Formats: sequence, C-alpha cells, structure tokens
Amino acid sequence: MVILSCSGAQVKKGPDAKQLYDEANKELEGRKLFWLIPVKDYQAAIESFQKVIDQYPYSQWAILAELKIADATFLKGDYLEAVSLYKEFQKRHPTNENIPYVIFQMGLSYLNYQDDLSIFGGIPYDKDLIAVENAIVEFVYLTDYYPTSPYAEEAKEKTVICKNLVAKHELYVGDFYFSRNKYQSAIPRYRRIVEEFPGTLVFERALYDLGRCYVNINESSNAREILTRLIESFPQGTYTSEARRMIASISSQADKDL
Repeated sequence: MVILSCSGAQVKKGPDAKQLYDEANKELEGRKLFWLIPVKDYQAAIESFQKVIDQYPYSQWAILAELKIADATFLKGDYLEAVSLYKEFQKRHPTNENIPYVIFQMGLSYLNYQDDLSIFGGIPYDKDLIAVENAIVEFVYLTDYYPTSPYAEEAKEKTVICKNLVAKHELYVGDFYFSRNKYQSAIPRYRRIVEEFPGTLVFERALYDLGRCYVNINESSNAREILTRLIESFPQGTYTSEARRMIASISSQADKDL
C-alpha cells in the first residue's frame, strides 16, 4: 500500500496489525517442501507474533499473538515454558473467550512434559508424577468452571487418564514397600488410591493390598472394613474369594480371643 506525503512523494505504508498477524500465523502453520514434506519453524513464528505485540501492543491482534506464542512454544515441545506463557495469558486476560482453551492447554502441557521425562516414551511409574498431578488440577478446574466449554469433555477424558497414571504410581510404590514387609509405609499409598482414585483400573488391587496390610499388622477392624468394601464393590472380582477367606479368618481369631 502507498500513500502520498505532503510533498506529493509516494511513501510506502507498512503492514497493519492483522496483516502482521496473518503472516505470523502462516509461519506457524508451516509450508510444504516440494508440496509434500511439511516444514514448520516455530521459533520464526514466535518472533513474528512478537512483532505484532511490539508494533501494535493495544490491538486485539496483540492479544491473539500472545496466545499464539504460547501455542508455538507448546508445539516446539517446551512444555513448562508453554505453561508459564499460558498462565501469563490467563492472568493478563482473565475474561478472554479463549480461557477454557488456555486451561486445557496447560493441562496438556503438564501431561506431555511428564511423558517426555521417560526416554522410552512412556510414564515412569517409579518417578514422582508431579506434572501429571498438576495436569489433573487444570483439567478438573476446566470441567468445574467451564462445563459447557468445547474442551470440557476431552478434559474429563484426560482427567481419567491422569488419575489412572497417578494411581498406578501409588500402587507401584505401595508394592515396593509391601514386598519388603514395610506395611506401615505401604498403607498410605494404597489408601490414597482407595480414597482419591476409586474409579481407576487399580482400585480393586489397592483395596485387596490395603486389606492385606491391615491383616499383617493385626489391625482387624480396618482389615474387615476394607475387605468388606472390596467384596461389595467387586462381588465377582479377582480377589473376592480371598477377601472372604481373610474375613472368616479374622472372625475365627476374634472368637478364639474371647
């Protein structure tokens, strides 16, 4: 675009905010090499979006550019930095319509970061899963405060995945202590699964092992309570017959002690 100066000379006008934003967005979307191979330069996209912010700081495009920088950082695989950028966006623009998306992306960033900690691409159950627990916080917050958001349903699904991961980790640690007869140390791990993650895949196992811990330390009342819950929750379960046998043994021992 050109405009005339007061002297009549032509002066070239630079791109406006939307043009800069659209150009940056094209860089984020990438291009195809030889029309086949996708090529993306996320750092270049970040720098281009930053130009929008620097040159038009009070425009709506600057706000969107902030979010796009966080997205590009996420796509680069810098997940903790992405969390920081999403949090900053949430803090600066708490009523923005994209906040549900921002919260979802924070949860996803935490989850992806935890997955990256394993060189084999899986979740290392023998390591602390702090990032996964942070992901749960974000996903639950999203479903609680933005239940009609288009991201709410997927957030629920991710919450289930994350809770199963944490529960498996707690089971792993509990089993470690149990195998070494350190029942007092195993109990909090199994109990956390029972109390906080009752719908997870390892819930039945956790009830059974918690009951066995109480039996082994002669806490008959707690053992009976947990084993009864196991039977009621899983009447045809893997450990139900053994749970009934243990309760019968507890009752028999109680009769002998009278």
